[in-house]
Amino acid sequence: MGLYKPVAAHNAWFQYGSLIRSINLGLLVGSDVLTYLDIGLAAFNNIHIINPVDMLTSPPEVSFSPHLVKNYLLDLEDVLKQVVLLRITNCHDGTYKHYVLRSNLNNSITALINELLRLSNSVNARNVDINYLIKVLKSDWISRNLDKCLELISENSDLILIESFSDSVAPYLAVLDRIDMVVIVSPGNVMIYSDVIKFNNAVRRSIEAYGELGLKSSYVIAYNELRPDKLIKISPRTSINASTIKSFIKEFI
Repeated sequence: MGLYKPVAAHNAWFQYGSLIRSINLGLLVGSDVLTYLDIGLAAFNNIHIINPVDMLTSPPEVSFSPHLVKNYLLDLEDVLKQVVLLRITNCHDGTYKHYVLRSNLNNSITALINELLRLSNSVNARNVDINYLIKVLKSDWISRNLDKCLELISENSDLILIESFSDSVAPYLAVLDRIDMVVIVSPGNVMIYSDVIKFNNAVRRSIEAYGELGLKSSYVIAYNELRPDKLIKISPRTSINASTIKSFIKEFI
């Protein structure tokens, strides 16, 4: 079995452990991928392939000016204004580069700045701006690049779990043409869609109606009144381990 998280984002304040461990590892790594590593479902030497795009965000320092507080709240809703560090793997040659958005970093919570600078310096991050970040993440190259990483993982796996992020129905749109099943997890429920053609058509209708917001799984399901082919009830857990994941995989297969 292979695991693939094409795009990840983690928060330096709320997931502080990922920042500290990234410093110790000398590689920007998110919380989900660190969980894969800790429970033995991933190895350090292929983390950059399992997760080729990783973004570290940091909330801005709050200001008590009414005008600035309004801007602060808007910034909290805009992920790109919180990205301080980024890692992108070139899946064609296996190399990776780190990037720092210095303007965002300088506006970060004061208590985090020294550690963010330490990580940035240790990985030789190149300074870029938000426009560069948007251009790269929306380029045709990034989609082809993510497909290449998927091909590399496929070479040694007969089953691959591709994890998206936040409420996005897919980590990138093109991957929807390469899947055999969709699994959407929400509190208390796992919704399984085995008719991928029907599901993909629903995604496209949602995008036509809402634009980029249409990629959110909540929009796809609500707009199309999309009922799952199978529904699995789940209970809260105090911890997760490899056997938990493997038993769940066995159940829905």
